[in-house]
Amino acid sequence: MGPILYLDIDGVLARRQPLPPFELDKALPARLAKDLNCGAIRRLDPVLVNEVVHGFDARACQLIRQICEECSAGIIITSSWRHVFSPQ
Repeated sequence: MGPILYLDIDGVLARRQPLPPFELDKALPARLAKDLNCGAIRRLDPVLVNEVVHGFDARACQLIRQICEECSAGIIITSSWRHVFSPQ
């Protein structure tokens, strides 16, 4: 097993509190599922998907992805968000 990155969502990825104003896009889960070739996204609550897209810090997400790719690291979510989102 490679390196593990323990990640808390609040304050790391979801840095913008309160969420910036956004218009709910009910079709967003279906579009992301298609764009990312991940059918599981289609089954998520549209409100939660919109909150992630509009509330997560894009630069922080890019940096975490880069770290994981360069170090072949896995992620363990150490946040209450783990009860909402699953890696499947």
